[in-house]
Amino acid sequence: MKFLALRAYSTSTLLFKPALFFLLIFTLAKPVLAQQSILQKPVSLSLGTLTLGEALSAIEKQTNCEFIYSSSLLDLRKKVTLNYQNIPLYKVLEEILDRNARGITVTGNQIKIQPGKGKGAVNGSVKTSDGKPAGFVTIGIKGQRRTQTDENGNFRLENIEVGKHLITANYVGLQTQQETITVIAGQTIIQHFILREDRSTLDEVAIRSRKMSKITDKETEQVAKMVLKNLENPQVYSVIPKELFKEQMAADYKTALRSAPGVNSLTQAGNGRVFSLMRGFYTDNYIRNGIPAYQATSVDPINIERIEVVKGPSGTLFGSGYSSYGGLVNRVTKKPLDHFYTEASYTTGSFGLSRLTVDLSSPLDKTGDLRFRVTSAIHKENSYQDFAFQNNFFLNPSLSYKVNDKLNLLLEVEYAKIYQNPVQTIDFDSGYQWNPKVLNSSLYDFSRTYNSREIDQKFDNLNIFLQGDYKINNNWKSQTLFSYTQVIAPEQYRTTNTMMNPETLKREVGQLSDQYSNIQLQQNFTGTHYIAGIKNRFLIGGNLSTLRQSSFYFITQMYDIVDLNQAKVDYISKRKLQETLSKSAVNPTSNATLNYGFYVSDVISFTDRLQALLSLRYDFFKDNGAVDLNSGIAPEAYSQKKLAPKIGLTYQIVKDQVALFGNYQNGFTYSPAKNRDNKLFRPEQANQFEGGVKVELFDKKFSGTLSYYDILVKDKVRPDPDNRDFSVQDATQKSKGIEVDLSATPVENFNILLGYGFNDNLYTKADAGIQGKRPMATPKHIFTSWASYKFKESIFKNFGAGVGLISNSSAYLNDANTLNLPAFTILNSTLFYDNSKVRLGFRIDNLTDKDYYAGYYFVAKQNPRSFAFNLSWKI
Repeated sequence: MKFLALRAYSTSTLLFKPALFFLLIFTLAKPVLAQQSILQKPVSLSLGTLTLGEALSAIEKQTNCEFIYSSSLLDLRKKVTLNYQNIPLYKVLEEILDRNARGITVTGNQIKIQPGKGKGAVNGSVKTSDGKPAGFVTIGIKGQRRTQTDENGNFRLENIEVGKHLITANYVGLQTQQETITVIAGQTIIQHFILREDRSTLDEVAIRSRKMSKITDKETEQVAKMVLKNLENPQVYSVIPKELFKEQMAADYKTALRSAPGVNSLTQAGNGRVFSLMRGFYTDNYIRNGIPAYQATSVDPINIERIEVVKGPSGTLFGSGYSSYGGLVNRVTKKPLDHFYTEASYTTGSFGLSRLTVDLSSPLDKTGDLRFRVTSAIHKENSYQDFAFQNNFFLNPSLSYKVNDKLNLLLEVEYAKIYQNPVQTIDFDSGYQWNPKVLNSSLYDFSRTYNSREIDQKFDNLNIFLQGDYKINNNWKSQTLFSYTQVIAPEQYRTTNTMMNPETLKREVGQLSDQYSNIQLQQNFTGTHYIAGIKNRFLIGGNLSTLRQSSFYFITQMYDIVDLNQAKVDYISKRKLQETLSKSAVNPTSNATLNYGFYVSDVISFTDRLQALLSLRYDFFKDNGAVDLNSGIAPEAYSQKKLAPKIGLTYQIVKDQVALFGNYQNGFTYSPAKNRDNKLFRPEQANQFEGGVKVELFDKKFSGTLSYYDILVKDKVRPDPDNRDFSVQDATQKSKGIEVDLSATPVENFNILLGYGFNDNLYTKADAGIQGKRPMATPKHIFTSWASYKFKESIFKNFGAGVGLISNSSAYLNDANTLNLPAFTILNSTLFYDNSKVRLGFRIDNLTDKDYYAGYYFVAKQNPRSFAFNLSWKI
């Protein structure tokens, strides 16, 4: 019997019920030993590096067993590491004997080791047809071992059984080469390969193969803050790789997000920052590489490797304030590469679009331990509106250093300089009944801002990030993350247009001044530990956050009332705006908050198919209150704390292909509101129960998730119906729905993505005006799709095309459900030519030129049909 088959399973049944709405019944396998219990004895030895013979002797003394083997056939001089705590004996033997153990039999306390006929090794190299080293080629011997060539094309295979073998050299997308070798005990055989392809072809195939796999690849360490496969993770998430939004020619963050299933990212703040609607709740896009990074403006996609959209309340690992009850968006940035890489790109198109980007990476020393990368973008664009524009600059240098085999350091800097007059939105008077029919009869002209180009905004946004990864031992790792953000935005001029009726417009002017700094520190320890023979993957971590806001104020004044029947409406100059605002008193404030939390998570692998997730967070928040800088008066500071649990279960009914999952997740929000007795209310919280199925089929060429969720928000504060001067904490909101996320690469270069979200969302207990109503800006149905194909052969080789559809059902512009936001369906498309050196792209958005809108109290008309042309050059 082979050593790796020491365990069999007996059947038991586990019932998991994450709420009344969802029931999962798993038939499980409880591990038992096929051999005697001696192999389950725990081993606790910390002897460091020693010979195999010494290791076996030490194990004999501790476990009271006796090893029987032939010293002439077993290499007792081989160096092994013996650092184990409460690890089953069979697991220790599996690691130190490796493939030397052809079989193990147990009689009483005697363990007989039967090695093979001896071992040898194979050294060699792989080169391209033009004599260049071929890195990352897979070298394998069937039934034995396999490895990849290093960047210099070299490889080594050890502990190969003696005799004749077929050795293969394989690279995705190329024909496999094979040779017959004879391995001799104790000797090293030399075997070289020369590929039929040159280096240029190899690079092109590498790019193509990466694009093929990235679309359906969901592996990430940041969603769970530990290494956890998608099928092992009971939480739902989606991944948007840079290959996808490159294919879609995304020139802004909003476009890069539009393929996220069940997500609407059309709504933008007055400073251009993008909000994302998930499961009936809006979230800011503040998470970067798993740590909050406070962002005043929109993010540029030039520095993004992929976007991870994590669904559901995520307070356990990510705390409060940087995610919503619907989930969060985590952007993963580009890192320095171990080889030289350069890509320069220019995009031009509708509304004066002019965008220049560069992405350059290079090792700085011969070993490749010190690496540098810089991405940058200059983005200039006007708008379909007369005076809206943006003129932005982004610079993102990064430096990584491999200190030694245990320690890796990373420094990243993001600098953004924003100069803009955002697209003007319209608000509505409380008595205004707005719907598509009224819109068509209104005299309001969406192509106008009703201000002037002088009404601008200026921002300087600086982010500094530090990351240290340290390997403590073979089982435990440490990761330290630090983030510093500074935003200086003293002059954010803005105008507000409010429709009084279809013919009358009220214009208000305002100025927002803001300056803040944010420090984030996060420490995570991840490790694997066996308890009673059961694998446990631990996360132990904590985070600290400080936010300081200074010289903050917002002033506003009514400017005028406009009769839209007039042939001409006066423009608002900056001088007139400042004169109007001079009537307002300026009362700047300063505020500081402190937040820290500690969390622990354990993924328990009862079998290789069944995993349970147990997590808990303790969170503390303190708000010092906004100090009036003129008077020095400060409100009373307040502090709150919260426990946030998370529980999940996954069972792979088909190993590595189909998994059932269920979860309970918690999120929370702090509030300074007090009751009649002047005591703070409890933090508002959301509890989610969710269940569904995940699939990864055909070597992960097809990936999908189907889930049903139920989110109950409770402890919401509302005005006391008996005395409006006070508040009560009894309001509730219910959000439930179904989500579908499908991605597939059925054949090479053919990508398909489909996403659907249904959301039933109501205020179940609230003020009479919104009781039983649907929250604003939350469509019931959101559908997204994208399909693309790139020709591999024929006269159309390297040419491709893509088409996508986005559809949202109607929604409301207010919680009272009196203002209606119409449904829409738009088509987007691209044509491109892409080889290893050059990429040409042509994009048409809103192909059918539909009028459609985003809104949140306000209405923002989206772009009409537009086009863009892109040229990229790669080295």
